[in-house]
Amino acid sequence: MKVNVTAAKLFFKALGNQDRFKILNFLIDGKKTVNEIVLALKKDQANVSHDLRCLLNCRFVKKRRAGKNCLYELNPETKRLLEKINENILKYENFLTECGAFRRKEKWKNLSTL
Repeated sequence: MKVNVTAAKLFFKALGNQDRFKILNFLIDGKKTVNEIVLALKKDQANVSHDLRCLLNCRFVKKRRAGKNCLYELNPETKRLLEKINENILKYENFLTECGAFRRKEKWKNLSTL
């Protein structure tokens, strides 16, 4: 089965943002309010809310009202996906840090600022 490359690019772009990935990893332990996420990530509420909106629109998370607060949680599929990703990150972490392709990209980034 072939994957739509454009869809795959968007999928990994959504997950590739460091702050959004931190939010997802924080939610792996269960439901959280925006305030709990803000405090844990030490980010301002506007940025966290923006990232949560993206994660909601992509259906990685869901929310429900609890009194005055909204509780955010992972969709069950997202939780399974994150568990698998985390398992593979542990397996490939050393290889990823040694991969020359990422270092070359950093070189090009530095050259473009000259």
